[in-house]
Amino acid sequence: MRVSSLFVSAVSVALAASTIAGCSSNGNSAAFAPLASAAASGHRSVSSSGTNLLAMTTMAKITPSRRAEHLKTGMMPNTPCSPWPMCQYFAYIDICGLCPDPDLDLSIYEENEVAQYATKLNTLTGFNSPYGECVDAKGNTWITNFTGASVVEYGRGGKQPIATLGTNGNSIGCSVSPNGDLAVANFSSASGIGNIEVFKLGSGKPTEYTNEQDLYLWPPGYDNKGNLFVEAATYSGGVGVAELPAGGSALEPVSVKQTIYFPGGVMWDGKYITLTDQDAGGNPSSPATTIYQMSEQGSSLAVVGSTPLEDNCNGNQVDVVQPFIAGRKNTPVNTKQGEVVIGGNLSCENRVDAWKYPAGGQPMAVAGPVPEYVYGQAVSVHKK
Repeated sequence: MRVSSLFVSAVSVALAASTIAGCSSNGNSAAFAPLASAAASGHRSVSSSGTNLLAMTTMAKITPSRRAEHLKTGMMPNTPCSPWPMCQYFAYIDICGLCPDPDLDLSIYEENEVAQYATKLNTLTGFNSPYGECVDAKGNTWITNFTGASVVEYGRGGKQPIATLGTNGNSIGCSVSPNGDLAVANFSSASGIGNIEVFKLGSGKPTEYTNEQDLYLWPPGYDNKGNLFVEAATYSGGVGVAELPAGGSALEPVSVKQTIYFPGGVMWDGKYITLTDQDAGGNPSSPATTIYQMSEQGSSLAVVGSTPLEDNCNGNQVDVVQPFIAGRKNTPVNTKQGEVVIGGNLSCENRVDAWKYPAGGQPMAVAGPVPEYVYGQAVSVHKK
């Protein structure tokens, strides 16, 4: 079953994951299987089939997860990329060269766990529906608790949290600014609508930001100047983008010269701020995730490049909520465009892919076996 990233606040509908379209799984069982390569306003978006975005929030039961066998082993098989398990996880690609000494975390929403590939494979527990993730300049990872109303920090390779911050809603994603501020997006909050909470230097009490147009928010992203962007489902039934400028006091809608059909994560790729469309083209029966590289043109954001994510499972459908673009340095201080993007494909069970960036297309490699559905991921790098 394909599980979408869209969640609905308990204020309007009972909280659960929604299904956009059903599908079967190819049940990827081979570990480290390499694959062959194979201008409208941002505030208006209705799918080509005429389905309003917010109408796609009908509830459906989530298929129970099966714990992947690798979570019980504690270590990954040895490969030429040793000693880093993340490199072993995606064998046959030069990810060690792209990201020196990388760690990888995967959010397993249904199991309330995070799979951490550090010096060895760790299973982090104690979460309440872990969702989006982000890293700071040092490589520490923040993990948002969707139903736990919190965000939790782990040091690189650490098995125990080093900080926990409470939020006032369903925390869906986060981002760390170059100066160390932590922004958390709540899909919905106690008031029923989504908001942004900014923790100065990643601690203390947050400052909250909302606006009158945006209803539900997705994982946000800071650019290299400290401007924060976030995609949202709007009251009008479309998809909008909002910006909290560096030093600003308001989260304001920003014009985008590209239709976004289904919101996703926002991230700095080392050169551009990027927007994710989980359903590029507006065909929910055959989702196709695309990452758009954006440039500021006056008061608008315009597309300067795109990265279509393809796959060969389940009719070539791809749904990645929060693609993580990995570079040679951690996101807040990365000044060179990343060369690989990693994401869990929700259209297929047990599927986490690595694609060339910004080229996209078919994945360079597929990791497996992996958790059944991975909603968020983060790559932490450290150059010795």
